[in-house]
Parts: sequence; structure tokens; C-alpha cells
Amino acid sequence: MDLSQGGEFGKNRILVFREVKILPDYISSRSAISKSKAEPQLTKTIYFHVAPLVSSTWKKGDPVHVWVACEKMELPTCNWGSSVFFWGENLKHHSLYPYYKLSVQDAGRIYKLTVSEYPTIFRPIADPEKKLVRAGMYGLSGLFF
Repeated sequence: MDLSQGGEFGKNRILVFREVKILPDYISSRSAISKSKAEPQLTKTIYFHVAPLVSSTWKKGDPVHVWVACEKMELPTCNWGSSVFFWGENLKHHSLYPYYKLSVQDAGRIYKLTVSEYPTIFRPIADPEKKLVRAGMYGLSGLFF
């Protein structure tokens, strides 16, 4: 799919993007406190970092249709990398989607970016070959984190 165009990814759970770049100058983050159910006094801060994922020809002022969620929620910063090849899991139906969506909306306000009401957000897949092999061996249940 051409990231310079808006559109739906349908029911696709995992997609591969080529000729793309992550824009680390347009990141946004929110945090939340997570409590252990077993020991409520134990708390941990988790972070919802997002950055735009755009075509390699993107220019300032172009709309942003797709966002990347940092795969490390426990760190206050994220290493975005500079790959032109990206494997991602669509978070559209994930329980954390509303939190990432708030970060995307913040980025839109802060950087004056046009953002969809329901932005497409992907989480990187660190080891896609392993994930796909597991999916093949165990069925679709192997795709879930």
C-alpha cells in the first residue's frame, strides 16, 4: 500500500512496508501507571510512544496516515532506527489502541499534522521470521504477543 494515500488495511494483522521512513522528529508520548493485580502497591510506569511512518518521498506538510508504536513500553525513550523496510502488527483491535491513539492525537496538535479520527497504528515485529514460523506451526494464535 502507498503510505502517501489514506486508506484501510482491512483485516490484515501483519503487513510489510518497503521504501518507508520513521519520522523521529515528530514523536509523541504518553505515560500511565500500571498496578500489579497480585500486589497493588507495586506500580510501574509504562509509555505509549508513537512516531509517523511515511513513504520515503514524504515532505513536510503531507498528511500522515500511519503511525508506529514503540515496542518497548517500559522505557521513557524509544530507539526508532532508520530502516526502509518495516514489519508491523496492526493494533486496531488491540486493548492498548486507545492509549496509543491519544499519543497520535497529541502529535497532531503539537506538530500541526493532519491525523485521522481512528489512526492506523502498527507495532514493529522485532523478529518477523520467528513470528511467521510460529504462526505457521501454531496457527494464528502464534501471532499474538
